[in-house]
Amino acid sequence: MNNKAELKKQVIVLSLILVLVIIIAIILNTTKTKDSTTNKTVNSQNNSVVQEEKTQEQKMLDNLKGLLEEPEEKEEYIQDETQGTKENKVITQSGETVIVRE
Repeated sequence: MNNKAELKKQVIVLSLILVLVIIIAIILNTTKTKDSTTNKTVNSQNNSVVQEEKTQEQKMLDNLKGLLEEPEEKEEYIQDETQGTKENKVITQSGETVIVRE
C-alpha cells in the first residue's frame, strides 16, 4: 500500500514537471517566432531597399548604354515596279521575299 501511494506521488510530480517543461517550451517558441518575424520584416525591408538601388543603377546603366551604342540600321531596298509578263516569287533563307518580273 505504501508503494502505491509513493508511486502516485511520483506520477503526479513527474506530470507537473512535464507540464511545466511544455509550458516553458511554448513560451520560448513564441518569443523566437516573434523575433524571427521582426527579423524577417527588417530583412525584407533591407532587401527591398537594396533591390530598389540596383534597379535604379540598372536603369542608369541602360540609359548610358543607349547613348554609347549605335542603333542598328535596317536596310530597305525599294525598287520601282516594272510590268512584266512573267512573275516569280523567291523567298530567301533570311525570310525576305523577292519578286522577279521579266
